[in-house]
Amino acid sequence: MARTKVLFVLFAASAFAAAAADTGVRGPSLGYSVERTAVRPITGMPGAALAGAAIDLGGTVRLAAASNTAGFVLAVVGDEGRVVLFRGAAPVPLAGALPATDHIAVSPGGRAAVLYSSQTDSIQLITGLPGNPALGTPVPLPYPAGAIAVSDTGTVLAGGSDGLWSVQTTLRPAPNSPNGRMVYSAGARAAVPIPPQPSFLHAGSVSAVAFFENSNDAAFASDGIVWVRRGAAITPLGDAPGALALQTAAQFVFAATEKSVIRFELATGARAETACDFAVTALDPMSTSAVFRLNDGSGGPVYLYDASGPEPRVVFVPAAQEGGAR
Repeated sequence: MARTKVLFVLFAASAFAAAAADTGVRGPSLGYSVERTAVRPITGMPGAALAGAAIDLGGTVRLAAASNTAGFVLAVVGDEGRVVLFRGAAPVPLAGALPATDHIAVSPGGRAAVLYSSQTDSIQLITGLPGNPALGTPVPLPYPAGAIAVSDTGTVLAGGSDGLWSVQTTLRPAPNSPNGRMVYSAGARAAVPIPPQPSFLHAGSVSAVAFFENSNDAAFASDGIVWVRRGAAITPLGDAPGALALQTAAQFVFAATEKSVIRFELATGARAETACDFAVTALDPMSTSAVFRLNDGSGGPVYLYDASGPEPRVVFVPAAQEGGAR
């Protein structure tokens, strides 16, 4: 197992922030860091980045998920559990969002999202993101889900101790469709399972699942093995005991365990593991390809896994000083 490469870059990050402040030019952004009770911007680049102050989302953040590809955050805020969409200005409440939402997943390209409520074991699809969000009709699942992912085309995969299931979704035509022509309106967009019950795909306990961008192909972790689903075929990719999160790229699948990140090469199955000396709790994509947030920074620095270069590395992101990155 390769040793963690943690780069201490306080000087470089501070110099970057100072230069940006002096010139008034907005520097590069890695997107948003989602934490237990806050969402913060990350400015700079891997190895020279800063975490800014918490963003005001209109109330205490109970839950959030970011699409750093599409540049938005979906969050559950306040005691009443309002679901809001944040695109860099004021947060916008999403009327009709699933009550008691306790899990949010966004698609790889940021065009769709899914809300899940463990109280009712139901999901709700959101399409048209980020500019024209449309909420579908809630769909019940036949079992509790511990891992959920949504594709850019609106297919949902849900996994748990009872296996992996697929919920195909579609758009219903508006009632006033002229001459059989399919005319859609926001109010007519509804997530409906096809067939009426979600489709069973895989037996075993599923701990993580992720789609490939612009595709219904996906990867998932089940009983210590990472699998790849292409069409109807499901094949093993490699061992990842204790995998708690997955992400995909054009050539790789990344799996996070409690103390490491594993990179699988899709073409060969080659496995490269990078150890971490902190608890890995996430594997959230940042705006730069193959860069992922690994932890909650509310109690210390944010750590990033950077596989954008020839050799994966782990870097930490210090908090900006007062008046620094925002």
